Amino acid sequence: MKTLLVMILAGLVTAFAMAGDIFVAAAASLTDVMKAVEPFYAREHPAVKLTFVYGSTGMLRTQLLAGAPGDVFIGADRWFGGTATNMDEVVKVESVRIVAGNTLVAVAGKGTVTKGDTLSAWLDGAKKIGIGNPASVPAGRYAKKLLESEKLWEINSPKFVQGTNVREVLLWLQQGVVDVGFVYGSDLVAAKDGGLKTLAEYVTPGGTAIEIAGGVTKAAKNPVEAQAFLDYMKSAEVVKVLRDFGFVVK
Repeated sequence: MKTLLVMILAGLVTAFAMAGDIFVAAAASLTDVMKAVEPFYAREHPAVKLTFVYGSTGMLRTQLLAGAPGDVFIGADRWFGGTATNMDEVVKVESVRIVAGNTLVAVAGKGTVTKGDTLSAWLDGAKKIGIGNPASVPAGRYAKKLLESEKLWEINSPKFVQGTNVREVLLWLQQGVVDVGFVYGSDLVAAKDGGLKTLAEYVTPGGTAIEIAGGVTKAAKNPVEAQAFLDYMKSAEVVKVLRDFGFVVK
């Protein structure tokens, strides 16, 4: 009887999944966008239930590779937290779409009075510098490329406070925990916080353009529905939402 019950439950789970459930793993910087997009998609696809999981791109990649449910993966870089040679470990390469672009912004924390007009001067005057962990947070990786290109990485490394995702660094800036921090331009738009001062904005930090990419995961249970959602991310409705939240869409 117990075995039969397990089989029935397994069958029900499969049936629900086949009915159109989609698990979307999305970078933390996309939280506000996805919350705005969800009702639009639900209206056009009433039979599809969307479930979102947010976090740093590197963390989401690790979870998906470990077997966490996921049909769509939208990361804050085009390599999905990996490298150009191993992105196919987590997503189907032929499904990948560049969803939008972003900028990296150097921001003064709330209450911080900066001196000078160069990145070197701002960092020199800071006691604590907020940055995403480059090992798992693309925003941190872009910041590291920028600082390395300016010969400012090693000299300032003792001051770094490394966040687990870019929104954590944004929170530190809002609380005045760090004097200077690096977040995405879209994060500042979402924050709507007049107490934060933009020091500089970088389109290609360290020579690398910031691209948000999405793909159907290798282990997707609903690859057709997943691809449909990914394609919808290029629709006029979503493009407007992305732009409203500070993302760059060509």
